[in-house]
Amino acid sequence: MMGYKKAIFIIVAVAVIVCIGLTACSSSNLQSGIEQPYPSADVVNSDNGSKPSTDEDEPSDTLQPTTEPRGTTEVFDYRDQLKIEVTNVLEITEERGTNDMGEPYSYSVYICYPEAKATIVAAGMNDKALYEDGLPHPQYGLSMLPDDSRLKITEEMVGQSIDVSEIKGAFHLESSLYLLMFKIQEQ
Repeated sequence: MMGYKKAIFIIVAVAVIVCIGLTACSSSNLQSGIEQPYPSADVVNSDNGSKPSTDEDEPSDTLQPTTEPRGTTEVFDYRDQLKIEVTNVLEITEERGTNDMGEPYSYSVYICYPEAKATIVAAGMNDKALYEDGLPHPQYGLSMLPDDSRLKITEEMVGQSIDVSEIKGAFHLESSLYLLMFKIQEQ
């Protein structure tokens, strides 16, 4: 009877060792970059960069039709501080104005298609060492439509996209001078 229990114990011990060995082997293959024989569900099609088609990928009746992007994607860069990526840009022009002292200045005007988006790439915050509170402070803002409300551009906004049709332009908070204006090209 004792031999029977010992045999079961050995079989269970060997099975545990085999399982641990297989798990370790699989884990080391993943870490070393060895391809697994069965690809995951997120494999990207190397021909066109899309995921393989499945029944779940079929369009549903609730999806809205998407429009093909038009225009170009441009990055507005003000003194290597404030950076805003703008999609669907038709044209970039320059307009001139005068500041409160009567001095001329110019600013960029991005003429965009209605579906354009603006994404904050860099907020251009002031150096935190300049302030008693030790915190960085915004230098730039967005003038929002339709009421010309002001939105300070902060680090928390980096990566956020806003419909260009909702923005009048970007300006310097201290001087209130526009650096960038948006215009929508109607169809």
